[in-house]
Amino acid sequence: MIKTILKRVGFLFLVIVMGVTGFCVGYGVVFAHIIPGWDRPFDPPNYYDPDRISWADTNNPSFFFRDLGWQGGKVYDHSRDIQSAYEKENILGWLKLLLENMALQLKNHKPLDGTILHDIAVKLQETQKNTQDLNQSDTAAKLLQSTILRDMNRYDDDTNDYDPKEQAKAIGDTYASYANAAADSQKDAEEVSKTVDELLEAANQAEGDMQIQQIKSQLSGLEESEKARQNALLAQLAQLRAIDQKIQTNDDLAYYRQVRDAELHVQDPYHPTDREKQQYQQPEGRGWVDFK
Repeated sequence: MIKTILKRVGFLFLVIVMGVTGFCVGYGVVFAHIIPGWDRPFDPPNYYDPDRISWADTNNPSFFFRDLGWQGGKVYDHSRDIQSAYEKENILGWLKLLLENMALQLKNHKPLDGTILHDIAVKLQETQKNTQDLNQSDTAAKLLQSTILRDMNRYDDDTNDYDPKEQAKAIGDTYASYANAAADSQKDAEEVSKTVDELLEAANQAEGDMQIQQIKSQLSGLEESEKARQNALLAQLAQLRAIDQKIQTNDDLAYYRQVRDAELHVQDPYHPTDREKQQYQQPEGRGWVDFK
C-alpha cells in the first residue's frame, strides 16, 4: 500500500517537474522573441516612423542589422521619396510652363483675319485715290492763267470783252469742282473713321503680339493717309484764296473800266459851283392847283 502511494506520489512529482520544466522552457522561448534589440526595436514607435529617429536603436543597431538582412539589404529612404516627389512636381511644373510658353508663342504668331486685312488695304487705296482727287491745282491753274478774268499785268480791255456770263460760268464750275472733291473727301473720312473703330475693336480681341503689331501698322497707314488728306485740303484752301483774290481783282478792274468809260462827274448838291448852277435848270413852279 505504501509502495503504491509512493509510486503515485513519485509520478505526480514527475508530472509536476515536467510541467514546471516545460513552462520554464516555453517561457524562455516566448521571452526570447520579445527581447528588445534582437527581435524588435528598442523604440518601435520612433523606429518605424519615417519622420523620426530611434536614438536607442541608433546607439545599439543590433536589431537594425537583423531587420536589414530580413529586407534583403534594402532600406526605405524616406527622404528619397520626398526628393522624388519634389522632382516630379518640378518636372510637371516645368512641362506646364513649357506648354504655356509654346501656346503663347503660337498665339503671338497668329495673324489677323485675312478678310480684315484685305478690307483695310482696299480702304487705304480708296483713301489715297481720294486724296489725289483733292489736288485741284489743274482746275485752279485753268482759271487763274486763263484770259477769262482780268489781270493787273494785262491791258487787253480793248481787245477782250470779258463776258460776265462766261466769267460766272467758269467761276461756278471751279467752285463746284472744289465742292465735289471736298464732299467726297468728307465721305471718305467718315469711312476711315469707321475702319479705325473696327481696328480698335479688333485690338480689344487680339490674341497675340502679331495681331497687335498688324493692327498698329494698319492704324499707322490710316494716320498717314489722313495727314496726306489734310495737306491736300490745306492746298485747296490756298488755291481757293488765290481764286478769290483773282475774282476780286477782276471786279475791281471792271469797276475802274466802267468809271473810265462813263466819265462820271461827281458834284456836291449842297455847294454847287457857278458852272454847275448854270447847268442846272430849275423847273418853274406850277402854282396853285385847282383841285376839283
